[in-house]
Amino acid sequence: MLNITNSKSEFYARNSCIFIVFSYAFAISFFIDSESRNYLTIIAAAYGGVLFILFNLKFGSQALMAGILFALMSINALVNGLGDFFSMGLTFVYAIGYFAISSLFSTVNDKQALVRDMMSKVIYAFAIVSIVQFLAYEMGLPVLNLIESKGSSSFNSLAFEPSQLGRIVGMSMLCYIVTSRIGGVLNQKVIPKRLIIAFLTTMILSGSTLALISLVVIFLLVLMRSSIPLALIAGCLFFFFIGMFGSLDSSRSLSFIAALSSFDVLSIVEADSSGGMRLAAFFIYLQEFSLIDSKFWFGYGSQGLSEFFLYAIVVAGDGIFAGFLPGFAVVYGSLLFVFFLWVFVFKQINKITYPLVIFFFIFFSWSAWNTQVFWYGLILLQITWIVSLSHKIHQGE
Repeated sequence: MLNITNSKSEFYARNSCIFIVFSYAFAISFFIDSESRNYLTIIAAAYGGVLFILFNLKFGSQALMAGILFALMSINALVNGLGDFFSMGLTFVYAIGYFAISSLFSTVNDKQALVRDMMSKVIYAFAIVSIVQFLAYEMGLPVLNLIESKGSSSFNSLAFEPSQLGRIVGMSMLCYIVTSRIGGVLNQKVIPKRLIIAFLTTMILSGSTLALISLVVIFLLVLMRSSIPLALIAGCLFFFFIGMFGSLDSSRSLSFIAALSSFDVLSIVEADSSGGMRLAAFFIYLQEFSLIDSKFWFGYGSQGLSEFFLYAIVVAGDGIFAGFLPGFAVVYGSLLFVFFLWVFVFKQINKITYPLVIFFFIFFSWSAWNTQVFWYGLILLQITWIVSLSHKIHQGE
């Protein structure tokens, strides 16, 4: 354990938070293997584990509940085979980084300023790389960090692929806005115009249907805090105008929303292949599960993913696209699914964090639970919750 002064402890805590958060936010091709594992994130998570020893960080009640959760997941995984156990191990590694951030962040003095600083830098970084990718493509030069994209109208920037960019940058902007409103900071200093421009530029250059929809959701969530009826009217007007004058991406967004209302799996996938396949898996699960089946409550194991989804989506072939919802419920059962949500999401809900909770459920619940993107969403929810609690303590509430 290190013996350091308070000022140095603050310095190390702040910079360790920044490093881990950035590592969970960014996907750099050099660190990504053929199975899409991001070793930079894994290294950052392992570094977070070391910090527990170096700084003698404390485990709170949430970590104890998570320990019980992972123990039950491990038992489930061992029963269903070593493959499940190794997959669960990756989830555990990401969780270590999550709890390191949570513990370190609690020791930082000006938490609100740190969150705003980190979120703005994440957005600026994505914007810069998006513009560089766009210019390189237009000039016929090699495109930096091009991992997954759709060509001239779609750039992944520092995400693995464009739809992940929509999740990461969207959640980062919402986190910036929500934390800025705590204590009335946003009323005294508006969001910098350059940050808004960077945010919009990144989302537009992604060419992602999900990114466009997330723009609308963020706008409505921010507006909803002032007036729910006004938010609903604004949402209806927005989709009316993009329906009349919109681009290809806006048309795809409307088609995707229309397909959702039909509950037709093929229509959903045709409207948007990447996000549609994960949503289609959810609808298939709703149609096929049985409450009287014990496996519904205690899990089917990873083989359950094949039983439910293999070849069920024609265009997916032998691929299985099932994120946290409903994949986690299939593998580990509905009881552990609810327990996971209680530990990492439901306990963090309050009048300040609820916009992030809504955004998380809409856009992150379809991501796999053993990926950096999913845990980045949970990290932002956690640090916003900590900021809200520290504000209540400061105000004597």
